[in-house]
Amino acid sequence: MAIAGIAIQTTAEAYGTVRERLCASKDVADTQETGVPGMLAAVMETDAAYIEDALGALSGWDGVLNVGLVSISYEDELENKGYISCPEHKPRKCGPACFGETPNPLD
Repeated sequence: MAIAGIAIQTTAEAYGTVRERLCASKDVADTQETGVPGMLAAVMETDAAYIEDALGALSGWDGVLNVGLVSISYEDELENKGYISCPEHKPRKCGPACFGETPNPLD
């Protein structure tokens, strides 16, 4: 099991809906308001092999502008298995230059 502390930035219009969805999610153990407009804090608990996909899915929700990983712990997995599973490698996407610019300004 992986336990991740995350910060979720939303549009003002989607804030309530995103908070409700987070509270209803089986992978989210806790959700808190931060006092910053459009910003939520949450604790996600899920299988270590699935955490990256779960964070990616959350970032694709309507009204979510950004999902920031604040902390992550694999202690339960280490205690239960004696090691931390390495997620399957996902190759980086290779395609046109960033933002369609040539040459890529990030190179």
